[in-house]
Amino acid sequence: RGMRGAARAAVRAVRPGMAPVRGAASASGVLEGSGGRIWDLCVGLEVHAQILSSSKLFSGAPSAGSTEAAWAGPNDCVALFDAALPGALPVVNRHCVLQAVRAGLMLGGEVQPVSVFERKHYFYADLPSGYQITQNRMPIVRGGQLTLEVPTGKKGRDFRREVVRLDRIQLEQDSGKSSHTLDPERSLVDLGRAGVALIEVVTFPDLTSAESAAAFLRKMQAVLRHGGVCDGNMELGSMRCDVNVSLTERGGEAGERVEMKNLASVRAVARAVEHEAQRQLEMLDAAAGRGDTVFRVPRETRSFDMGSGQSA
Repeated sequence: RGMRGAARAAVRAVRPGMAPVRGAASASGVLEGSGGRIWDLCVGLEVHAQILSSSKLFSGAPSAGSTEAAWAGPNDCVALFDAALPGALPVVNRHCVLQAVRAGLMLGGEVQPVSVFERKHYFYADLPSGYQITQNRMPIVRGGQLTLEVPTGKKGRDFRREVVRLDRIQLEQDSGKSSHTLDPERSLVDLGRAGVALIEVVTFPDLTSAESAAAFLRKMQAVLRHGGVCDGNMELGSMRCDVNVSLTERGGEAGERVEMKNLASVRAVARAVEHEAQRQLEMLDAAAGRGDTVFRVPRETRSFDMGSGQSA
């Protein structure tokens, strides 16, 4: 709370014709560092939305959110393919493909006549195959945009309009869920969620503030709910968000992005953007104090803790 209060005290809204303010990101995403250096805040989002479907993306096992899965226990909704047993083959769920197409059309994207699934390799206990089936180079939808009305007044009476471009929408499968608290001596894995169909909506770094990021997420929830693509319940894990934050010096080349993964609420996204912008500004100011004017923020992936308001 003390940190948040100090950040708020350091921030004034930057209006046209006013100089940017030293400290945390302003409502327009402009920061002033040491020596009068001006930095623009750039934010991009990757929204993972669980598709409303009775079965998973590549198997006939009940999908999370279905009536059957709602009454199931740990590892009850697992097909042979979800557990990566040898010889089990995937069969794509037509309904999930149509849901991704529906999302693309609602968001003004261009549905691709040919899309390709690829393997993203990483090794973790809740991913028994050792890779995630996803899309990258040839996604199912390209382009699109979302128009936002971002509150600017203290009481939310004034708004500014922002248009956020979408890079792509891709289909992919979810991983299982690991629990590290149920047993004091070992971690437990539930594969009930493994293989559940997701769409990932990837934006360009067009968002300029924590308020913009929050407004985008709320608008995306509304659009997907209205279209029946996703229920948008972030508190239940149906929708999660990865945030990419970078600072670019005015007139200079783009800064390196830092990614914070698996944020589970609109408030968490907004706080993560505020914290990361301030953290990067402090790093850049410290480098300038050492005489290092070419320092770049290291590109990395971090996690954000809502309780402490810090990332690590």
